[in-house]
Amino acid sequence: MKWLNQISIKVKVMLPICILGIVILLASISSLVNSKRLLQAGVVISQDCSKSIELLMDMSSELESMGKNMYGHCDAENSISKESFATTIHEKLESMDSYFKQYKKQKKQRGKKNISGHYKIALKSIKKEWNRFLPQVQKAMRMVQRRQSM
Repeated sequence: MKWLNQISIKVKVMLPICILGIVILLASISSLVNSKRLLQAGVVISQDCSKSIELLMDMSSELESMGKNMYGHCDAENSISKESFATTIHEKLESMDSYFKQYKKQKKQRGKKNISGHYKIALKSIKKEWNRFLPQVQKAMRMVQRRQSM
């Protein structure tokens, strides 16, 4: 305790301030390192989500286009236009299959990273609609092929 009495008041005041300064410096360095990690994670997530969003938008537009073609097929009056719509519908079916394969491929590439719940819900609704319409489309296509073969 004698050594404490021998230290000047100036040093006694400056010592806690210096310690506080060192702690603040270490905290700021730590926060900068963490912010860089967060930035890198954000870039990865945004790139991944943008690919998923783009794929979901393509799937949605294909489904909408397929619905329009189905309506046109049902509304067509001659066999040439019906065949044209049928060909387009088959192409859309194939492209939807490729979109689902592409999504599964992206999912495997992501590994165990989770995608946002909104995108999962959107994909599930697209798959639900796809699975609901697929049997009807296939049935309609078989009927068209039977009529053409007659």
